Amino acid sequence: MDEGHPQIHNQGPVQGQNIGDNQQITQYFGIPLELKTYRKQFCVPLLTSIHELAPVMAEFREAHDDLWARQKLFFQAGSYQKRINPIFKTAHERAAVAGSELSIDPDGQKVMDAFVAYLKAQDDYVQAVIKPMSKFPTWYFNKADISTLDELAEKTNEKLSALEEAIRLFVNLP
Repeated sequence: MDEGHPQIHNQGPVQGQNIGDNQQITQYFGIPLELKTYRKQFCVPLLTSIHELAPVMAEFREAHDDLWARQKLFFQAGSYQKRINPIFKTAHERAAVAGSELSIDPDGQKVMDAFVAYLKAQDDYVQAVIKPMSKFPTWYFNKADISTLDELAEKTNEKLSALEEAIRLFVNLP
């Protein structure tokens, strides 16, 4: 073997070729890197948006559980809305791009289904959290059943795990 060039193996998990003095990896576990990279370009931002929304959901839950936190949220609603609107806007844009790209790829249907299931579970949870806080005049002290909220939160977490797994499998499809 020429000492100036690294040896490239065309077997095992990483396959590649020499291009001049540079090594270019073209496959990883038999998956062309261009396809894997392409799929990651819209799946990773989708998960990023979900994780960026987690603190917002935690604040809603805190406002539900802690009456003082609820009063603070209601008295600072304008600044709170200015802070969260860009987060939701970005999440919607990322979801639109991901949805468009996933609808093009026939293998993306499982990710789309998992994403829709997650959104449904998240909506059920958020509605259960905010419903008692939206009834006047009892919005100051109404609360939902904590065990119900915990069950809905657990269901949402399970759907998120299923979505993450669907994305992992989709990105790694050959």
